[in-house]
Amino acid sequence: RLTLDDMASYLCLSQSYFCRWFKRQTGDSPVSYLNAVRVQHAYELLCSTALPITEICFQTGFADVHSFNRLFKNRMGFTPSQARRRHTE
Repeated sequence: RLTLDDMASYLCLSQSYFCRWFKRQTGDSPVSYLNAVRVQHAYELLCSTALPITEICFQTGFADVHSFNRLFKNRMGFTPSQARRRHTE
């Protein structure tokens, strides 16, 4: 688990300053950027392994399957199950 506080502390910055700095550098909030990285990694695991979706959810840092499924679908346009089916057919 990686938190906003962990990221800010690593750079010896306050959370609010870190968020502003990160947004200026990347155009995205730290949490949104981290979620995008996690979803991309989950997609790669779905396409290249036979790991259960639940296991991929937890390995990529999500706390629960429901939020993982919702965020994955919002970012990718399809569900994790649909991603898996596309690459196993």
